[in-house]
Amino acid sequence: MLSESELEQYFRPFGAIIQVRIPGGKGCAFVQYAKHEAARQAIESMDGYQIGHSRIRLAWGRTQLTKTSSSATGYSTSKYRK
Repeated sequence: MLSESELEQYFRPFGAIIQVRIPGGKGCAFVQYAKHEAARQAIESMDGYQIGHSRIRLAWGRTQLTKTSSSATGYSTSKYRK
Protein backbone atom coordinates (compact mmCIF):
# COMPACT_ATOMS: atom_id res chain seq x y z
CA MET A 1 0.00 0.00 0.00
CA LEU A 2 1.26 3.44 -0.95
CA SER A 3 1.64 6.12 1.73
CA GLU A 4 0.63 9.75 1.28
CA SER A 5 4.28 10.84 1.29
CA GLU A 6 5.17 8.23 -1.36
CA LEU A 7 2.25 9.33 -3.55
CA GLU A 8 3.30 12.96 -3.14
CA GLN A 9 6.70 12.14 -4.67
CA TYR A 10 4.99 11.12 -7.93
CA PHE A 11 3.04 14.40 -8.15
CA ARG A 12 5.51 16.94 -6.69
CA PRO A 13 7.30 17.57 -10.05
CA PHE A 14 4.19 19.31 -11.42
CA GLY A 15 4.01 22.05 -8.81
CA ALA A 16 3.38 23.05 -5.22
CA ILE A 17 1.10 20.61 -3.43
CA ILE A 18 -1.20 21.78 -0.66
CA GLN A 19 -2.37 18.36 0.49
CA VAL A 20 -2.31 14.64 -0.33
CA ARG A 21 -5.01 12.44 1.22
CA ILE A 22 -5.63 8.70 0.92
CA PRO A 23 -8.95 7.90 2.61
CA GLY A 24 -8.84 4.40 4.10
CA GLY A 25 -10.70 1.66 2.26
CA LYS A 26 -11.81 3.86 -0.64
CA GLY A 27 -9.23 2.84 -3.28
CA CYS A 28 -8.65 6.47 -4.22
CA ALA A 29 -6.53 9.45 -3.26
CA PHE A 30 -6.69 13.22 -3.58
CA VAL A 31 -3.82 15.52 -4.50
CA GLN A 32 -4.51 19.23 -4.03
CA TYR A 33 -2.30 21.70 -5.90
CA ALA A 34 -1.80 25.39 -5.18
CA LYS A 35 -2.19 26.29 -8.87
CA HIS A 36 -4.65 25.19 -11.54
CA GLU A 37 -1.88 24.82 -14.14
CA ALA A 38 0.01 22.34 -11.94
CA ALA A 39 -3.11 20.18 -11.57
CA ARG A 40 -3.73 20.33 -15.32
CA GLN A 41 -0.17 19.20 -16.08
CA ALA A 42 -0.42 16.36 -13.56
CA ILE A 43 -3.66 15.12 -15.11
CA GLU A 44 -2.25 15.28 -18.64
CA SER A 45 1.03 13.60 -17.72
CA MET A 46 -0.01 11.01 -15.13
CA ASP A 47 -3.43 9.77 -16.30
CA GLY A 48 -2.96 6.08 -17.06
CA TYR A 49 0.45 5.95 -15.35
CA GLN A 50 1.21 2.70 -13.55
CA ILE A 51 2.07 2.83 -9.86
CA GLY A 52 2.82 -0.61 -8.46
CA HIS A 53 0.27 -3.03 -9.92
CA SER A 54 -2.35 -0.34 -10.61
CA ARG A 55 -2.90 2.11 -13.43
CA ILE A 56 -4.17 5.42 -12.15
CA ARG A 57 -7.04 7.48 -13.49
CA LEU A 58 -7.01 11.19 -12.83
CA ALA A 59 -9.90 13.63 -12.88
CA TRP A 60 -10.70 17.09 -11.61
CA GLY A 61 -11.82 17.27 -8.02
CA ARG A 62 -13.96 19.95 -6.50
CA THR A 63 -12.32 23.30 -5.82
CA GLN A 64 -12.01 23.97 -2.10
CA LEU A 65 -13.40 27.31 -0.89
CA THR A 66 -12.52 28.95 2.40
CA LYS A 67 -15.31 29.91 4.80
CA THR A 68 -14.24 33.57 4.80
CA SER A 69 -13.33 33.96 1.15
CA SER A 70 -14.79 33.05 -2.22
CA SER A 71 -11.35 32.43 -3.72
CA ALA A 72 -10.15 28.90 -4.36
CA THR A 73 -7.45 27.50 -2.11
CA GLY A 74 -6.33 24.80 -4.51
CA TYR A 75 -7.06 22.46 -7.37
CA SER A 76 -7.41 18.74 -6.89
CA THR A 77 -6.75 15.69 -8.96
CA SER A 78 -8.06 12.33 -7.89
CA LYS A 79 -6.34 8.95 -8.14
CA TYR A 80 -8.53 5.89 -8.56
CA ARG A 81 -7.43 2.27 -8.75
CA LYS A 82 -8.79 0.24 -11.65
